[in-house]
Amino acid sequence: MRGIAALTVVLSHFIERTPLHQTWFFSNLNLGQFGVVLFFILSGMVIPYSLKSE
Repeated sequence: MRGIAALTVVLSHFIERTPLHQTWFFSNLNLGQFGVVLFFILSGMVIPYSLKSE
């Protein structure tokens, strides 16, 4: 899931440099912001579990 979130940020940067960013869909949907928020939410859940000692 974190990989998919990172890929949405990469896709967002790619779309910003093409004419696609002027379409209605991409002007109303911010894939980069979605990817960053999802990445940090998942990281906030995964990192504490990886620090837990058994």
